[in-house]
Amino acid sequence: MNNVARGGYQGIRGFTLIEVMIVVAIVALIAAFGYPAYEEYIIRSNRAIAKSKLLELASRQEQFFANNKRYSTTLADLGYNSQYVNQQSELSGLADAIYTLSVASPTVTTYTLTATPTVGTRQAAKDSCAALSIDQTGDRTISGAGDRCWD
Repeated sequence: MNNVARGGYQGIRGFTLIEVMIVVAIVALIAAFGYPAYEEYIIRSNRAIAKSKLLELASRQEQFFANNKRYSTTLADLGYNSQYVNQQSELSGLADAIYTLSVASPTVTTYTLTATPTVGTRQAAKDSCAALSIDQTGDRTISGAGDRCWD
């Protein structure tokens, strides 16, 4: 005899529509709060990569100055074969770049190194700090309106 003949579906278990809707609502709330936090984490970690590369470049500039009695005007003089940095903190091509490095306003005794978020990336769209810069005195600046960018 099947379950229907015995007076109902007592042996069959499952989820009700209400239970499924509650689970969907909980998942939606977690996603609504979790994704922005995750995205901010990615922006901050990419910024840390740019800061690291800028400090490495500044160190190379100082070594170049010690050897040549002047600062370099190009990244190639500092041993960089690319101006683009990817999320693995490696020099890369434009396709996977998150930051573009440059030596701005170089003279014999001064320089400004800049890391600018690559156009068209999430970093360029979402990072309130925008471009990060450091000069020969160690002065650190930003071009955006963010706070705690160099922390």
